[in-house]
Amino acid sequence: MRHAPLLLFAVLILLPAQAEAQDGWEAGFGPHLIRREDSSKIHIGGGVTVARRFGRFAGVVEAGGTRREGHNDWRTLAGVRVKLGATSRRTVFFVQTLGGVLIRSRESDWAILPGLSADVRLSEKRALRVQLDAPIERAQSRTVAGGRLSVWLVFGRQQ
Repeated sequence: MRHAPLLLFAVLILLPAQAEAQDGWEAGFGPHLIRREDSSKIHIGGGVTVARRFGRFAGVVEAGGTRREGHNDWRTLAGVRVKLGATSRRTVFFVQTLGGVLIRSRESDWAILPGLSADVRLSEKRALRVQLDAPIERAQSRTVAGGRLSVWLVFGRQQ
């Protein structure tokens, strides 16, 4: 039931609105590397993302996992992404803030993922996204920050 408010928020933010010519859906997948402040190791994971664009804004849902020190960390996040600068260039920059549920060792808690990214258009319907985030996670009665580098292959009409 902890996922119900997040899923409700995601559905409401992703409902169709008055669309402009560049509005639309996008989906992507890719690997990521995470380093937490309480560990000297870099952990590998991956995820999927879906977003509904509304002009410069996008409602985003992201899910992913990371194998870390004998267990898995699972995240389900939703939030907003905002484009910066001109959108007609081959490379487009974004800032975003996502928040949601973190499940570690069968215990659920919260995670916030502020970050920035750049999309490099590969074709009319594909882009390569490089994303740098600063995850803040609450798990096992501790709040821990870190860094995450992700590379996504994004599908959907590119702007």
